[in-house]
Amino acid sequence: MINSISILFLLRSYNDIDHIVPIVWKCRNSGLRCYFVLTGANYTDDYRIHFITQAGAINLTSSTIIIYFRQIRNRLRSRVIRKIADTFVERVVGQYLLKKNHIDVVVTEWSGA
Repeated sequence: MINSISILFLLRSYNDIDHIVPIVWKCRNSGLRCYFVLTGANYTDDYRIHFITQAGAINLTSSTIIIYFRQIRNRLRSRVIRKIADTFVERVVGQYLLKKNHIDVVVTEWSGA
């Protein structure tokens, strides 16, 4: 059943929000469960984020991921160590977030760290 599908949208930048918010809104109005994560700057006060939140989209946060990217990742000097740490956070913390919220689909405009 299509209404049981949960979609997670990753919003990294101002442009991501600009391009993906209409898709979030359309999916939400189609009865899909929509979640989003602000992976870059904190855009929670942006009018477009308010718009999709009012439509029923839910902002997911992970304090572990936030702490990693804001306080730990930049201190890792070695590219190899940073890649290992990124993979660990992705595989362990990221998968936990997806499973915990029963996410079926992840939508992102860009990929990377």
